[in-house]
Amino acid sequence: MGVETEAERGYQDAIRHVTRALEHRRHKLEESDPDAFAGGAEERRTRMDEIDHLLEVIRTLKR
Repeated sequence: MGVETEAERGYQDAIRHVTRALEHRRHKLEESDPDAFAGGAEERRTRMDEIDHLLEVIRTLKR
C-alpha cells in the first residue's frame, strides 16, 4: 500500500471510533438484565442484532 493521506487517516480513525462505540454498546447489552427491557430478552436480542448488522456494514466500508 502507498502512503496514507491525512484524509484517509482521519477516515480510518473515525471508523475505529464508531466501531469501538458499537462494540462497547453491545458489551453493555450483553451484561444487562433482560428484564430491564420492555420486550424482555427478545428486545435485547433485537438490539444486539442491530448492532451486529451495523458492525458488519462498517467492516464492508473498510475494504
